[in-house]
Amino acid sequence: TFTNNCLVKVIAWEQNGKEEFTFVIGQSGFEEMSANVFYPGDLTNVKYTADIGAYKGEEKVLPLLAFKQVANPFTEEDFESAAITEVSNVGIFKNSKIYWNADTKAIELRIAK
Repeated sequence: TFTNNCLVKVIAWEQNGKEEFTFVIGQSGFEEMSANVFYPGDLTNVKYTADIGAYKGEEKVLPLLAFKQVANPFTEEDFESAAITEVSNVGIFKNSKIYWNADTKAIELRIAK
């Protein structure tokens, strides 16, 4: 579980199925985390959850985890069909979604009403 403004230093981020990651969004958003290299071995059943219960801002896109390099590039569709994503405590932001942005090489959260 990663809370807003947590200090995380990651050189290599590896995914191998059935892992769970939760991002707790603060009142004004989330301080983007980063890693040098992403090794997406198996995205199947990896679960990403964003808890936006404390969020008080407007609709926007928040980068959660950005990478400088992706060892085995994949598409947004690959991510969507394999990973499990969930946004909890949505309140008025019922159309919020976690997704992979291949252009920015980041896992992002779109907060939307």
